[in-house]
Amino acid sequence: MKQLQKWKKNKFVRNVLVLFSGTALAQVITIAAVPILTRLYSPDAFGTLSIYTSIVAILTIFMTMKYEYAIVTARNEREAISVVYLTLWILIAATALLYILIYVAGDMFLSVFQIDELGTILWLVPLSLVFFGAIAILKYWMNRHESYKVLSYTNVANNGSRAAVQIGLGLQTASTMGLVAGQMFGNFLNAALLWWKAVRTTGLNTVHRPSIHEIRTAAVTFSQYPKFNAPNTLVNNLANNSPPFVLAYFFGPAIVGLYYLSVRLIKTPVNIFAQSLGQVFLKKATTIHQDGRSLYPAYRKMTAVLFAAGIAPVLALIVISPPLFTFVLGVEWTGAGEIARWVIIWHFFIYLREPALKVILIKGWQKFLLIVNAVFVTAGLVSLVLGGLFLGALETVIVYSLIGAVSNIVVIAATFLLLHTEHRSKKEDAPYDQHS
Repeated sequence: MKQLQKWKKNKFVRNVLVLFSGTALAQVITIAAVPILTRLYSPDAFGTLSIYTSIVAILTIFMTMKYEYAIVTARNEREAISVVYLTLWILIAATALLYILIYVAGDMFLSVFQIDELGTILWLVPLSLVFFGAIAILKYWMNRHESYKVLSYTNVANNGSRAAVQIGLGLQTASTMGLVAGQMFGNFLNAALLWWKAVRTTGLNTVHRPSIHEIRTAAVTFSQYPKFNAPNTLVNNLANNSPPFVLAYFFGPAIVGLYYLSVRLIKTPVNIFAQSLGQVFLKKATTIHQDGRSLYPAYRKMTAVLFAAGIAPVLALIVISPPLFTFVLGVEWTGAGEIARWVIIWHFFIYLREPALKVILIKGWQKFLLIVNAVFVTAGLVSLVLGGLFLGALETVIVYSLIGAVSNIVVIAATFLLLHTEHRSKKEDAPYDQHS
């Protein structure tokens, strides 16, 4: 009982629980909608959606160049709002440039990757990216102000509205457009609600408007984010989103649909804790670092909590995925359950890597992360192509998933060792500092 009371008074725990409750409810909505959607839309439709979302995910990095991270780590409010304006400028410029590129080379892109089924949907990509960019900026602004309740219920609104629109349109026309439209509406509503609450609770529309000089200064001050975090995110996005293109090329859109749905369902329960803890951990870890304290104890504890919370459901899903997918989604989706068994191993370590990524961001170790990611992404892409040439679809996914798992284990372990070495060094220096 005393321990429970202690947890209730702990600000970090309260913030995590607030975010967790919203994230969990949002993910429950997503999971609940899937059995309906799989009976309205074919694997081919989900395959096309997967390719669309992969394009969006890969290009997301160029819409903000990861400057949104600096909104939280900025030293004061004036510097933070300068970063907000800087990121908005980048978002506007990138959107305009992307529309020009689609006009000039869109048809050639569709032809090279043999994804002509995207058709006119390709023109919706920049608009989707605008919503994602706005959400990223506003989320980090609200995180800076510790408005975790807002982040919680906007997640619910996003997933709920997306599912409702996708089901509604699926009852009328079971085309990919229904899936894409639902996704876009959910993101639009998310961005709109975040903006409304940012204006009402933080006065975002009335804060000091930075000068061009302040915006340029912010761009230089936080240049490590586009230099290192942007390439890292791009490499990660390529790792997570390149399989649909390669699988579509070698095995067709139906296989991509099975792969996409297995990944979507596996990421949903696995990321419930990671998304909540990651947002709050970034704020707490930033404070610890700025105070000159060691991040090792917080990192070790957070990673252990994630492991303890995730290992049981992961093992259970590995065992029951094939019959569960068949029962819940229908016989047409049995292959997704077989794929899920291996995808979950990879995504478990993505989930477990969350504290390491936050530490790397704060400590400025992005160059190390970029090297590790580049090596393993190259290995993963080679495995996809070789798998497409010499193996079946399932075997290709197995090899790719195991390579992804190993890459994340390396990041987690290396971060642990670096922090542990630094922590021991600080402890050894402490007596000397006190004596002097």
